[in-house]
Amino acid sequence: MLPTCTRCRSRRIKCDSLLPACANCSKHDVECTFRDEALQVDVTRCYLKTLQDKIEKLNSELAVNSQISSSGLTETTPDGIPTELSSISSFILMPGSGKDLYIDLSLPPRIVEVTLEVLSQRQETDDKMTVDEESFSFPDIPRLDRSTLTPGAVRGLLKDYHRLVQPKYDILDVGILSYDGMHLRKLPETRRFQILMACAISATQKSYKEPIWKPFANTCREWANDFIAPIISSADADSMKALLLLLVYEIADPTRGVIWELLDVARRTCLQLGWNRTASSSNETTINGEAVSHDPMRTRLMRVLRNIEGSLRTISNRPTLSIEDTIYNATEEDISSTTYRKLFRAIYGTGRTGDTGSCPFVGPISALIDGADGIADTAPALQEIWLVLLVTCVRHKQCVTCYQEPDDQQGKGMRTLRLKIVKAAAELLSSTHRVAFNDEGFVSPITACSRALISGCSIATAIVKRWTTFQSHFRDLILCSEILTLFCSHWKGGHSYLHAWQIITDLLHSNLEQRN
Repeated sequence: MLPTCTRCRSRRIKCDSLLPACANCSKHDVECTFRDEALQVDVTRCYLKTLQDKIEKLNSELAVNSQISSSGLTETTPDGIPTELSSISSFILMPGSGKDLYIDLSLPPRIVEVTLEVLSQRQETDDKMTVDEESFSFPDIPRLDRSTLTPGAVRGLLKDYHRLVQPKYDILDVGILSYDGMHLRKLPETRRFQILMACAISATQKSYKEPIWKPFANTCREWANDFIAPIISSADADSMKALLLLLVYEIADPTRGVIWELLDVARRTCLQLGWNRTASSSNETTINGEAVSHDPMRTRLMRVLRNIEGSLRTISNRPTLSIEDTIYNATEEDISSTTYRKLFRAIYGTGRTGDTGSCPFVGPISALIDGADGIADTAPALQEIWLVLLVTCVRHKQCVTCYQEPDDQQGKGMRTLRLKIVKAAAELLSSTHRVAFNDEGFVSPITACSRALISGCSIATAIVKRWTTFQSHFRDLILCSEILTLFCSHWKGGHSYLHAWQIITDLLHSNLEQRN
């Protein structure tokens, strides 16, 4: 039995000594601490709860290891000689059969986890979260003859690419996009490849709302496949353009699941070309022995690669390609992406402040929050930064550092941080929905589904925690459902996200009914 907490002792009321906080402290949303007379320090009960969870996890791992050792499992060498189970294989955690890696340790499942903590109220949700993978399959796409790609269709697709995709991913020259569509088969292979990939990307984006364009996208992509090998093997600027076009297509249509392989090839090509290094000294050379020069095309394509890496940050925690270039001027979006990754690492990575429930206004997280406040950009990258902090606002009980008076709307504290999270979630849903439904730009199924899920979960959590009202954000919840419904058939992960969102909305409805 734990000692009576400091708050209950000072008020001379009964303390139930629960973890991570007693009922009285939980009711008033304050940090639950008690005095350790032996150490002469104040100890938080959430810290004890974290330690208790870790002990239980270690005990379960020890139990599993003891079962493995007692079962007499052995490995064999290539010669067939039995050996003891190696320590290396014992510590390799492979995904189970049918499990997908795209949601492992990324922001969407993290936020879903904390949202279920708030909404489920100790109800069992594990069975509900199980997704029937066999029930989901991509529809068969009819094959079209290449002759169906008429000059008029090519001109229309290139026009849409120039209007919607080119502003975000500046890969192709204007001359390519102004092609009239005539005599496509007579063009040089590199030029033909670029035109076909642009048409494939544009047709894929149109297929989100008009499925009739999907066969056109497949036809263009398969035709472009005839020219890939010689273009990429040349390891020059054209090969980099080809890799970036392939990456944009895979982001637009992630059914093949080769995004990460292509991203690795693009990074290796950058290293081979020396595009990641500074060209300030005259003797700087690439791996091929060629001199590194300042080239506007190089800077432009490297920025596209950075943008592609940034668009995947919510589902991947892989480090971005380091660019040590004195002529590369970091944009606001680059700064936002860097801040996002640092904050995510501090909360979920080495810092683990999300598990310990530490105050976000103390230590390195406080400096990152100040940095986010100083970013003038209003792009989705900045809004994603605030959503990373949701778990901190939920699991941290207010302390002296972050406490904020109810009438203090402009100060620095937990109340202001919660409002920023809610505002960022609403703005992220609105901007994503506008791009997806009003043809105001390019957004991929991966990005749209991830942004919709983390924003919707943040708003649902805020409603249950009474940071905001249901009436103020009813429309935002509808936008989240519409985005996930639109893209769920174009990405397998989107299907899982929609399933999770349906469970969350059901739990939210139950909570609101109980409240009324």
